[in-house]
Amino acid sequence: MALVDRDLSDELGILPSHYKVIEQIVNDFEVKRIVLWTRYYRAELYQKRRVLWLETEEKILTLLSDEEKASWSHAIGRPFKF
Repeated sequence: MALVDRDLSDELGILPSHYKVIEQIVNDFEVKRIVLWTRYYRAELYQKRRVLWLETEEKILTLLSDEEKASWSHAIGRPFKF
């Protein structure tokens, strides 16, 4: 969801039309996240927020072109596993 940062998106070459959709997806995430805070206790909240985060991330990655995905992958590097 870091791609909602306009400077980062511009630096990575994210298309303006994609940025607008990313912005909408992240705004939707924020609304849903706030609703979760009002309805669930800590353990449930963490699990539901994690699912919401992964769904949001998938929506954004699905939107990106192969070139944009490559720029993003290069920017974040290899995933770190504990």
